[in-house]
Amino acid sequence: FKDQDALNIFFADEWLELDLRWNATGLGTYAKWSAPDRDATWSHGELEKLHDDPAIVHFTGPVHPEMASVLNEYVQPWTSKPWGYGGAPGNPFTEAWWSILELTAWAGYRNSSERLIAMDDARADAMKAGCEAFKKAVGAEK
Repeated sequence: FKDQDALNIFFADEWLELDLRWNATGLGTYAKWSAPDRDATWSHGELEKLHDDPAIVHFTGPVHPEMASVLNEYVQPWTSKPWGYGGAPGNPFTEAWWSILELTAWAGYRNSSERLIAMDDARADAMKAGCEAFKKAVGAEK
């Protein structure tokens, strides 16, 4: 982001590294399986602590994932937002997000007819786009 460059220059010598719990992002952060890159980066149990006590959780990925992402057996679970049609499968903080939402002005949104209709429409759009992309890829586009 362009604003980040300006902030980096302005605060070049005035910053403080925050604990990982203040920037929990992506499924890589929540992964339960060992991986060399994660093991090397967080070698003191930081990820395990993060699972128990995150301060800020960022839900990364699209609101509504493409059909190809959902079906890709090598990238599972896919990433998406809890409020999108696919939810946020595999993210251990999804239910906490919905619970906290119930304490706000958006209480009841999860099962509201407005959201359920929007999710049906988003699923249909993803299926249509996915089928069109498949037809184009195999030369069956009409």
